[in-house]
Amino acid sequence: METIALEWRGGTGFELQETPPARTLGARHLMLLALGKCSASTALALMGRMRLHITRLRLEVSGRLSDDARRETAVFLSFHQVFRIECTEREEAGRIARAVELALSRYCGVSLMLEMIAPLSYELYVNREALVPEEAGA
Repeated sequence: METIALEWRGGTGFELQETPPARTLGARHLMLLALGKCSASTALALMGRMRLHITRLRLEVSGRLSDDARRETAVFLSFHQVFRIECTEREEAGRIARAVELALSRYCGVSLMLEMIAPLSYELYVNREALVPEEAGA
């Protein structure tokens, strides 16, 4: 399993949160990073158009690998994203869920492309409350 985590820093800025450090990211980590940045940026843009008041967004992106992760030939078998969003207005949760779903199913080209390779699933937490079960996908 390969995993990365991104924290939104406002505007279009994201910070890579966990190891490996950005300077040592391998190709598979970069694929996860591309998926995360595309998914989060697209969802934030949609939320902005919907005039939603987001105060925090953290995204964890993971990919399950075939066979031995140490082998150069290992490929992704699935992708999973966990969105953790905080907002000021509790009643915005449903529209946030819609923005994330639209981002993953229609507007993020990286998620659409990677979904052709392997299944892509996600979870969504708004103000620490689960809105999309783990089994649901984009």
